[in-house]
Amino acid sequence: MPLPKISQPLFQLNIPSTGKAIRYRPFTVREEKLLLMAQESGDKNDITNTYKQLINNCCIDPIDVDKLASFDIEYFFICLRAKSVSNISKVLVRDEDGEQYEVEINLDKIKVESNEEVSNNVKLTDTIGIILKYPTFNVLASINNVEDKMDTTLSILRGCIDQVYEGEEVHDVSNYTAQEVNDFILSLNKNQIEEIQKFFENMPKIVYDAKYVNKNKELKEVRIEGLENFF
Repeated sequence: MPLPKISQPLFQLNIPSTGKAIRYRPFTVREEKLLLMAQESGDKNDITNTYKQLINNCCIDPIDVDKLASFDIEYFFICLRAKSVSNISKVLVRDEDGEQYEVEINLDKIKVESNEEVSNNVKLTDTIGIILKYPTFNVLASINNVEDKMDTTLSILRGCIDQVYEGEEVHDVSNYTAQEVNDFILSLNKNQIEEIQKFFENMPKIVYDAKYVNKNKELKEVRIEGLENFF
């Protein structure tokens, strides 16, 4: 007679970049072990791949993790961790007085902050423009070991330019070779690159405003950003 199967509760979240509702289950002890092993390795690619694997494993509805924006995966993983382990995380922050203080983060109350005024439609000339998409974890992973600033910019733009248009004519970048896309990017001038960078500088991010009291009995507030700083 086989051992009984334990059913898992189901939860729901909305993907930040699309608003699509997704159902998911908590990760199991076996899956948590995979996460701990990746974190202990310290390898960014191992950790990133494990985040994606856990989301794939735990997602009930169909989802293409490789097409999710980086902040989608960060948000999804934080929600997943809150339901699988604990919704409370404690981290250390450094105050202006030089001391470190422990702050408590309620993972259920994190938010995705975005700048609605920034468009993904960037005009390059009077007639030519580009449509951008948010970088995925794969795009960000491709620049982990890139030291040259120009090569970093090229890598990000190669992965994030979705379309190029001229007047009414629209070109899907996926239909062109890497060399053709590189040549287009390298033809841009400094001002055009700066206009494009505004999109990335203002892309949505995961934030949490935590409070603590320092040794001078002063109530302080610190903004925590970036997935690695939540645990």
